[in-house]
Amino acid sequence: MRNIDSRLPLPSATVKNLSDEAAIVNASSEKKIMATKQYKAVRKLVWFRKVTETLAQMAGVGVRCMYCSGSESAQVEHYRPKATHPDLAFVWENLLWSCGICNQIKGNRFNEDVQPVNPVDDDVWNYFFIDQFGNLSPRWNPIENSLDSRAVETIKLHALDRQALQESRQERLDDLRSQARNTLVMLESGGIGPDDLQEVVLNWIRQPFQSDVADYFLSGPGKFDPMEPFKSLIDAMQVQSDV
Repeated sequence: MRNIDSRLPLPSATVKNLSDEAAIVNASSEKKIMATKQYKAVRKLVWFRKVTETLAQMAGVGVRCMYCSGSESAQVEHYRPKATHPDLAFVWENLLWSCGICNQIKGNRFNEDVQPVNPVDDDVWNYFFIDQFGNLSPRWNPIENSLDSRAVETIKLHALDRQALQESRQERLDDLRSQARNTLVMLESGGIGPDDLQEVVLNWIRQPFQSDVADYFLSGPGKFDPMEPFKSLIDAMQVQSDV
């Protein structure tokens, strides 16, 4: 999981189309049935492509799943499922971009008492961290005196700790560490200049492979970890920006 910068706006015509569909659902005495019926029909319409295109744009380079970051996204995911919240089936703020695995594992489950972390609305690194082995893990919540309940719920809801994902995160972390250490050696030997570091790091962030790991260690709390080589790179970039 990673932070999605912001929710992009939709064209006014698309907003109106979504609003019209929501009105049809809300006017029905069988909202759940109507939401399912209307969504099945609408997702095939030309105008709905702007919804999927905008979600894909929000997902960034590689169009990776907003939840696992490991697979290419291809499905609209209703943060609150349309089966349990039919009134939100066509609400833009309820729509996310997900891979089929994360979407299907979740199904129609949603706990209003312990709401899963939303990658657009929440700062995900307030709830998760990536450990030295590349595992996505819930943070300790001192108020709850336990692992953060929202993080635990999110991992369970989308199986974000499935073995293939954790192994993929480990591989990305190992690769980033190797690149960071090599870059530090080049920096010390003069093979690369301090003013080039910004672009080097941005190129790593742009790589679509397990982008949650890059987000955590290059943009998030992991960049301050003194045990990792990324801190030295970030410090060198800071020195250059202060010159």
